[in-house]
Amino acid sequence: MIIWIIGKANSGKTTLAKRIQEYHPNTIILDRDEVMRIIHEPNYDYGLISIAFLAKILSDQGFDVVACGIPQDRKTLAKITKICNPEWVEL
Repeated sequence: MIIWIIGKANSGKTTLAKRIQEYHPNTIILDRDEVMRIIHEPNYDYGLISIAFLAKILSDQGFDVVACGIPQDRKTLAKITKICNPEWVEL
């Protein structure tokens, strides 16, 4: 299962992801801000696409994944959907 939470800044995306993880301990959270601290890539959409691939890999291995990050446009949203087909949740 892959859930992708979108919403405005400070809308509670990460808080909701952590709450989901409390009830589903096998859940991995992929927060765009946290992932980008590791990748060091200034391109925002590149980070989201990287998260989509990571989410797909982890899901295929049996993990539940909650991703947090806001696609900047419909093109990026479509790419993410094609890569990992998440359930979208908007706050």
